[in-house]
This record gives sequence, structure tokens and C-alpha cells, in this order.
Amino acid sequence: MHVVGAAALTLVVSAPPVHADVKTDVAETDRWLFSTPLDTFAAEAVNRRASANEPLDWSTDNCSFIGDRGVFDFLKACWRHDFGYRNYKKQSRFTSANRKLIDDQFRTDMNSICNRHRGLQSYKGVACRAEARVFYEAVRAVGRVYPAAVVSTGGVAIRLYSSTEEPFAVGHISNGSPGDSVWVDRSYDYGASWSQLGVTRIQRFLDKAITAPIWARFTTVRACGQVRDAGIACTKWVRR
Repeated sequence: MHVVGAAALTLVVSAPPVHADVKTDVAETDRWLFSTPLDTFAAEAVNRRASANEPLDWSTDNCSFIGDRGVFDFLKACWRHDFGYRNYKKQSRFTSANRKLIDDQFRTDMNSICNRHRGLQSYKGVACRAEARVFYEAVRAVGRVYPAAVVSTGGVAIRLYSSTEEPFAVGHISNGSPGDSVWVDRSYDYGASWSQLGVTRIQRFLDKAITAPIWARFTTVRACGQVRDAGIACTKWVRR
């Protein structure tokens, strides 16, 4: 009888670690989101969008969530903000705490763009950071969503942002002039009566403004604006 050693019968297969690909994607997402200079990220994003079988989501809708790109070019910051939201959702880790981390990185990226205005152009940096604050406050209040309602008057756009994920609404005015204002009307009886809340005026050097977040759960809300030489205009009522 011929005996074959047990070692000869044993086939050892080296299996990859469980969820290795997922862990790699998570680490790569965080590296590109939090540890990479913005210009380097933007160049990589252009290349990755053209790649097939890309494990991360590099797609973007630019800055269209706010309705326009504004006076200053925050496009690259919007790209990275999209990247963060989309991949964190894809990786099932889009919590409130992580959303704030991504939003805070968005603010950091916008401010880094603003800091390029120096010396005799420093006044532009002040205006740029004010506009960055408008963008940041919008995403913090209602997330990266499209307007729930829009109205235009005299070439000025007035938008209501409201999200099912957050209990707040904000009013936003763009393409206006300093002194033009925006606010949110809130009603508990479907628009029969309402309160005017959060009146906010466009500041010097800017063409847009956003209200503070207005509590809107179980209410009906609309955004209104007063525009010089064009009067008052309001969006339709939106039920929360």
C-alpha cells in the first residue's frame, strides 16, 4: 500500500481579505476628498471620468444645485463636493456627521479659491468668501438638492430650497443687486395666513443672498424676494 503524505494532499488557497475592495475604495475616497490639494483632485477627476470600470463615482452636476455658479468660480470645489456625497452614499456611510465633514471640506475648498485674491485684489477675496458662505449655508441647511420652487422677476431668480431629509427650508436670491432681499413665508393653514421669516439682503459686491434655515416640518412654505424696480415676487407654496 502506497501512502501519500497528508501535506501532499493539502491544497492551500490564499483568499483575499474580506471586503478588501470596499476597504480600498473607502480609503481612496477619503484620500481624494480630504488629503489631496484641490487642483490635483480636479485634474484626476477629469482623467477618471474618461476611464472605464472606475470603482469610484467621479460624476458631477457642477454647481447646478445652487442654480448658478455665481460671480466666483467654485467649479472645482463643487466637483469634490459631488464626489464626497456620491461616494459616501455609494459606500453606505453618508451619516449626518460625515455629511458635515464633506460640507466643511467644501467650505475649505471654496476659501482656498478665494485666498488667491491678494494684494490689490484682496477686496475680491472678501466678496468671494462672502459668496462661499452663501453656498456653504445652502448645503448645510438642506443638502445638495435642486430648488423646490423658482420664480423670476426683472431677471432676478428667487428659489426655495427644501429637502425631505432635513426639517428646514431656505430662500435664495441670485442675479440681483445690493439691497434686494429674500425671505421665507411659513404657513400652518396651507397659505391662508403666514409669517414672513428670515429677511436677508444682498450685500455689497455680491449678486445673491440666502436666508438662515427656517424650520419647515409639517408646514407650507414659499420663498419671496423684493427686487428694486421689479417689486415683490414669490414662488408657489410647497407642502413639507
